[in-house]
Amino acid sequence: LYPALKAVEITHGWGGYVGITMPRKPFVREVMPNVISVGGYSGHGVMLSNFFGKLYAETVAGNQDRLRLIEDLKIPAFPGGRRFRAPLLFLALNWYALRDRV
Repeated sequence: LYPALKAVEITHGWGGYVGITMPRKPFVREVMPNVISVGGYSGHGVMLSNFFGKLYAETVAGNQDRLRLIEDLKIPAFPGGRRFRAPLLFLALNWYALRDRV
């Protein structure tokens, strides 16, 4: 894929789930008093998780201003509800994978 890197030894790899939201924006939610959930980095988690960790630390220290700005982003749920979310997501991901190949 990258001929210039042919001699470079790859020592680490990553695999796992990627949290994606409909508008590809992260979410911040207070799920119960004093419990904050942050996620949905949509493939940008290495950078954004560090940034949101800092915002979370500010919140714990008593400054909620910057985290509240992110919390106000409107993130709609995936269509289909609980029953159809997984099948619709499977179809959509495969549709876009097919389009990438054409």
